[in-house]
Amino acid sequence: MTKEFDKDPFFSFSMDDRDFEFRYPPSVIFRADATWHYGREPVMRRMPDGSLVCLIYSGGNREPSRENVVLITRSSDNGATWAKPELLFRHGARCVWATELFTDAGTPTMYLHTFSFDSYYYELRTYASATTDSGKTWSDPRSLPGVAGNAVVRKGIVTSKGTWLLPVYWTQLLGGFDWSRNAAKAEERGEPALFAGCNWKFVSGVYR
Repeated sequence: MTKEFDKDPFFSFSMDDRDFEFRYPPSVIFRADATWHYGREPVMRRMPDGSLVCLIYSGGNREPSRENVVLITRSSDNGATWAKPELLFRHGARCVWATELFTDAGTPTMYLHTFSFDSYYYELRTYASATTDSGKTWSDPRSLPGVAGNAVVRKGIVTSKGTWLLPVYWTQLLGGFDWSRNAAKAEERGEPALFAGCNWKFVSGVYR
């Protein structure tokens, strides 16, 4: 954690690996620096060529932030060392967040999302991006087919019958339809409008 963010209540605790005692030599995948101030929700998977890929949620000073992006780093020695994180996906107007890298059914496919900072996750949109060269390059994100395009996708499995199951969750609006009324006040506090009068309900389900 970089020192300039020590006073931010979101970063009032330390997440530096050097503050912990390990029973074995740790392998550091990501360390915050002046460019990438924090890293959250790593998604690590083994690629077809045997390498490891790790997706990292970063950008801005915290999550959520208008600058949220998806970083990627790779290891070719089974996790002993990791390459410097690279920017993979950024959106000019929306936050970007990757939550799953599905490798159990052929072509590795990343599920990522964009959302409006002011409405938090209510306006979240779901996309997929695939790689055919073990994570070196990725296709442009595309919407999922069908109408269920507003859910966060998590770790998927393939059943013994070959069915893909991906757990998902999303938000339903129960109050505060015009969240822009509260946006200015929330902006002054550096918070999404969700925290200023909106009422969301979180719902869980599954993609099959």
